[in-house]
Amino acid sequence: MVDGVGPVYRMQICLTESQGDALKELAASRDTSMAHLVREAVDLLLRTTTSVGQVERERRALSAVGRMRNSDSGNT
Repeated sequence: MVDGVGPVYRMQICLTESQGDALKELAASRDTSMAHLVREAVDLLLRTTTSVGQVERERRALSAVGRMRNSDSGNT
């Protein structure tokens, strides 16, 4: 169990030396682990990526509604 969440997916990643050094310093300054910061970064990336997808879905839905309204107005 990690961060209060159930089973984990264990993996190995490779970072550049500068990325590793910066991550180690940041983890020490926040009194947390490097792994915790990586999980936070992955969560942020997934939320951001999902948000873009959500915005696009909303745009398409609104566009479809607009087309339906325009076609309905021609029938009256």
